[in-house]
Amino acid sequence: MRAEDPSSPSLQTLLTSRLGRWAIRSTQIVVVVVLTAGAVYALVRVQLVVIPVLVALILASALAPLVGWLRTPGLPVILAT
Repeated sequence: MRAEDPSSPSLQTLLTSRLGRWAIRSTQIVVVVVLTAGAVYALVRVQLVVIPVLVALILASALAPLVGWLRTPGLPVILAT
């Protein structure tokens, strides 16, 4: 077995020192920025699909009470929708 060199710090010491904590935090920030940029890029690329789907969801949510109200008096489902 090879004896460790006493002049080189251990991994525990590197990760708990100030520089190690800054390195971990800056890596976390870079990962969050990259993931956010990727999500924005993906949304821009699928904008043709996303916007109509969101509009349809908003309209369906807005009209759901009216459709439910029209179904209660016995109006056929096809006419209520």
